[in-house]
Amino acid sequence: DELRLVYGSRMEAEYLASVSDYVYEASKLIDLSGKKLSGKRNHIHQFLRQYADDYEYVPVDESKLSECKHILDAWCDKNEGESVHPDNSERVACYELFNNWGRLGVKGALLKVAGRFEAFTVGELLNRETAAIRIEKANSSINGIYTVINREFCAHEWNHVKYVNREEDMGIKGLRKSKQSYNPVSRVNKYLVKISK
Repeated sequence: DELRLVYGSRMEAEYLASVSDYVYEASKLIDLSGKKLSGKRNHIHQFLRQYADDYEYVPVDESKLSECKHILDAWCDKNEGESVHPDNSERVACYELFNNWGRLGVKGALLKVAGRFEAFTVGELLNRETAAIRIEKANSSINGIYTVINREFCAHEWNHVKYVNREEDMGIKGLRKSKQSYNPVSRVNKYLVKISK
């Protein structure tokens, strides 16, 4: 509205749903209570049926970044494909984060399953009320692993905040379905603004 007051009809704003962030109540991501999150509880039960006594939550420090890179590389090899530009890929962005780990004030976690590191996640505190999950990668052949790493990370690191921002869906149908299935309380709407001369 402030931009429109300055630029009037010269301004055009286009809502970008694919890059608008999903925001959740932190407590709901931890306890997964309620009918709408029953599917997430089922994912965790599937995981625990197989690995209840054989998984471990491990906080990430610089000594564990090589394990995160290994998981990331396997995920990228499987999901990014050959059409991705080598200078503009998720792998490049994540490596940049890893290479600057000590300067960024981020937190991370690994999930060790049956003796192997199979998932990792990275997030940061945005303000006193909100944390943001920046990266979450896992071996998708392990049922429920994404739900487990998300719940464990929120329970261990973000149980003192009110909200967790899990970022956008990038217009990817499966990612959109997953983010919506966690029952967001709001979206951080983003726009492309064009100002004509």
